[in-house]
Amino acid sequence: MLRLARIRYLILSSPSHVYKLYIVVPRDESLIEKISMDLMKLGCFEVITPSKEKMVREVKELSEYVSLLEEAKRIYDAFIANLENEIIVEIKYTLNPDEFRYILEKEVEKLRDIVKDIESINTEINSINTSITELQLVREHIASIMNRYGDTDTSILKFYGTLLSIDTFYVPQYILPSIEKLAIQIIARTSSGEISLLTAVFDSKTYNTILKSYRQAISRPKIIENLRPSTLSRMVMEIDSEIATKRDAIQRLLNEKRRLLSNYIDDIAILRIVLDNEYEKVKLIENVTRSKYLALVIGYVPETRIDDVKKYLSSYPMHIASERTSENIVEFNNLRPFKPYELITELYGVPSPSEWDPTPLIAYAFTLFFSLMFADIGYGIGLILASKYILPKLVDDPTTEGFRKFQRMLYILAGGGIVIGFLAKSFLGDLLGKYIPIPQPIINTTDVLFMIGLSLIVGLIWITIAHVIALAKAIIGRDLGGTLLESGIILILVFGSIWAADYIHIDVGIFKNYMSIIKVMVGIGIVMLIVGRVKSIGSIGGFLWIFDITGVMSDVLSFMRIAGVGSASALLAVAFNGMIYGVYTSYLALNIVIAIALGVILGIVVHLFLFMMYPLGPFVHSLRLCFYEILTKFYEGGGRRLNPIRVSIKPKLTLTPTPRR
Repeated sequence: MLRLARIRYLILSSPSHVYKLYIVVPRDESLIEKISMDLMKLGCFEVITPSKEKMVREVKELSEYVSLLEEAKRIYDAFIANLENEIIVEIKYTLNPDEFRYILEKEVEKLRDIVKDIESINTEINSINTSITELQLVREHIASIMNRYGDTDTSILKFYGTLLSIDTFYVPQYILPSIEKLAIQIIARTSSGEISLLTAVFDSKTYNTILKSYRQAISRPKIIENLRPSTLSRMVMEIDSEIATKRDAIQRLLNEKRRLLSNYIDDIAILRIVLDNEYEKVKLIENVTRSKYLALVIGYVPETRIDDVKKYLSSYPMHIASERTSENIVEFNNLRPFKPYELITELYGVPSPSEWDPTPLIAYAFTLFFSLMFADIGYGIGLILASKYILPKLVDDPTTEGFRKFQRMLYILAGGGIVIGFLAKSFLGDLLGKYIPIPQPIINTTDVLFMIGLSLIVGLIWITIAHVIALAKAIIGRDLGGTLLESGIILILVFGSIWAADYIHIDVGIFKNYMSIIKVMVGIGIVMLIVGRVKSIGSIGGFLWIFDITGVMSDVLSFMRIAGVGSASALLAVAFNGMIYGVYTSYLALNIVIAIALGVILGIVVHLFLFMMYPLGPFVHSLRLCFYEILTKFYEGGGRRLNPIRVSIKPKLTLTPTPRR
C-alpha cells in the first residue's frame, strides 16, 4: 500500500499538512534564544507572534475548549462506568484532526441528554434496590416471628392500645440498648449493618415518650406503615410478589440502559479518540498560559518534520505538544526530481490541505512543452552554461532556495531541449545538426505540418489527462453533476478526435471499422455533458453546454503554439545558417581563411543573438499551456506555503543611505 502511495507521487502528490507546535520551556531568556536559533537552523518552523488582542482572544477560546473537553471527559467517564463488559469498537471512518473540535461539540451535544437519561435510570434502579433490601429485611424479620410465635395475625407487628402498644421500626445500633430497656418484651430483632429492625411491646405511655424523644432516629418500614389486617404468612407472600415485581422493573431499566449504551457506543469511541489526542495537550497549554514560570513558543511545522524538531530539541528541558491546524497552510511534499517545479505550481497557487499537488504532472508537461519549442543541442548547452555562470551574477543572493530550484529547473529544461534536439537533428539548427548520427529527424521541427499534427496530439493527450483528474476529483467529492460533465468531455475528446480525423480524411487505421460505435459514444458523451451541466448550474446549463465543447476544442487548438514557436525558431535558425553559408561561400574564392573567420564570427554573433531571445518564448508559452489548459480543469490553489524562520547570510548586500533632512 505504501509503495502504491509513492507511485502516485510520480503523478500527483499531496502537500504536507501543517501542525501547530507548542513548545513549553522554563521562562529563561537565554534558553528561549538557544531554542530559537536551533529552530532557525532546522529551517522548518514558522513562528506565530499574535498581537495582544489576538492572544487574549486565543486564551479565551482555549479556556472554552478546555471546558468542552472537561464536559466530554465527564460524559465519557459516565458511559464507561455503566459498561458491564469490555467492548472492542471498530472505528468505521478516519477522523480528521482538523475537525476534532467540531466532532467534540457535536458528540457532546448528542450525548449530554443520553447521560442524563442513564443517570436517571441508575437513580431509579438504586431506589428500587433500596426498597427491595427493605422488603427482604422485613420478610426475614417476619420469618423469625413466625418461627417463634407461629402464623399469627399482623397485629403482632403493630398495635395501639390504652395500656399496651406494639410497634416495628428501624433503630440505629447506637440507641438500640436504650430502646430495648424501655420495652416490656422484645418480640423480634433483625440486624443489618448499622441498623436493626425491632418489634417490641411497650406500655403506651412509654411508647409515646419514645416516639417524641427518638423521632429523628427511628422510622417504620413503608409496609408496616401501611399495614392491613392479615396473617403473617399472607404478608410474606405479598412481600415476595412485590420483590419479584420490583426485580422485573429493574430488569426493564437495565435493558433500557444497555440499549442506550449499545446505540451510542460508536460515539463514545469517537469521544475517546478525541480526548486521547486533545485533553492532556490542551490542559497543559492552558496551564502554561497562566504560569509565571513557564514560557510558550508557538509555531507551524510540516507534519513530516515534527519528529525532526522533537529530536533536534531533545536535549533541552521542555515539553512539545502538537495539533493539526485548520489554517490553509501547507508545505510541498514532492519527490526530489520534482522539487524545482514547485516554483511553477507556487506561481499559480499553493495547494490547500485538501487538494492534490499537481507539481509532478506540471514537471512532465512543462518539460515536454519547453523541449519541443527549444529543440536544439547547441542552445541547450548554452542554457546550461548561462544558468551555471551568468545567471548567478544577475541576482543579489544566488544561494537562496528559490534561485537554486530555478537553476536546477533550467538544467532539466536544457537537457530536455538537448534530447529533442538530437531527435530533430538540430545543433545550432542544421549548422552542425547534419552531423548527428541518425539518418532522418524523428521529430522534424522544420516541417510545419508535422509539428502542427504533433502539437495537436500532445494537446489532446494532456487535455484528456486534465479532465480525467477532474473526473477523479468529482467522484471523490461525490459531485454527480461534475462526474457526468467530466465523463462526457472525456468521451467527446477520445472518440470525437477519431471521428474528426476520419472526417478530414486522415487515416485512423482499425478505428475505421468501428465508426458507427464511435459516433454513438460521442452522442453519449454529449448527453452526459448536457445532463452534468444542468445538474451543476440548473436549467441554463441546457444552453451553455455548447461552450464546453467549443472550450475543449480551443484548449486543444491552443497547443498549436508549440508548433508555431518550435517551427519558427527552427526555420529562423535554418535561415540564418543559410546567410552564414552564403557569406562563407562568397569569400571562399577570395581567401579560405577569411571565409572561415567571417563564417565563424557571423555564426557566433547570429546564434548568440538567437539564443538570447530563444528561451523566453518557450518558457512563457509553456507556462501558459500549464496554467490555462491544464491546471484550470482541476486545480484551485487556495493554500499558503509555510514561511519558516531560517538563518540567511547573503553574499552581497545593497546599503542605501538615508536621505539627510
